[in-house]
Amino acid sequence: MPVEQKKHPDTPTLYTKARIKRLAKGKHWVTIYNGQHIVKGYAKKFSVDLLTALKELRMLGITISEQYEQSLIQTLNGLAEKRKQEKLRKEIEMQSSFESDDEFAFIMGYTSGGAAYGIKWEDWPVDNLSGEPGNENHIIS
Repeated sequence: MPVEQKKHPDTPTLYTKARIKRLAKGKHWVTIYNGQHIVKGYAKKFSVDLLTALKELRMLGITISEQYEQSLIQTLNGLAEKRKQEKLRKEIEMQSSFESDDEFAFIMGYTSGGAAYGIKWEDWPVDNLSGEPGNENHIIS
């Protein structure tokens, strides 16, 4: 049986190597940057998120206020919550957009004469616990 080699804790990972390269390039970039929003500029230049940019700029010796950091974290949390709410809203909208009646669980459409066609209630897969449609993989023909 082959013996596994132990990983050395001081060996830099791929992310650490990338950070070392960014910090080396960032030292020069900071001296020539003349914009107003250095955190946003650093994040865009080096393709990192805003919190990583903030942390690396501090490593480079740039003074960034705690108030700005807290405001940034609050904004990012707000955006994450907004995305979550939007996803939930779309999910609810998708569920409520299905049309059904007494005969059909899901109405796919109507014929030219006005008769509905779709999946009948007896053919609709039902989850035993909740009575809601299940995730079974039924093939509809």
